[in-house]
Amino acid sequence: MVQIRGFSGAQQGEKYPADYMVKRLSELTLLVGKIREDKLINVDGSMSLELATELAKTKNIDWFVSGSALFAEPLDISLHKWESEFLVKNGIINIGVNNKM
Repeated sequence: MVQIRGFSGAQQGEKYPADYMVKRLSELTLLVGKIREDKLINVDGSMSLELATELAKTKNIDWFVSGSALFAEPLDISLHKWESEFLVKNGIINIGVNNKM
């Protein structure tokens, strides 16, 4: 597993901008090359719905880790947003006509 951190350890709480994260992810993808299929790539730290949506466009992330972003509002509302605005829109899951969110 390879983990990309979304924040700077040197500056507590300083978040990396989305374009920097995309660049790091591209560099990592080139670095692992053919052995990519044997690796899980996750992004952890400062994960927001907006950042996850931007990073999902690269199609190179296996796992998104989000903590406080999920609990910024009532959990049922956050989960609904992540499901409808991220998972469905990015084709990660499909919601059938009879399924309820």
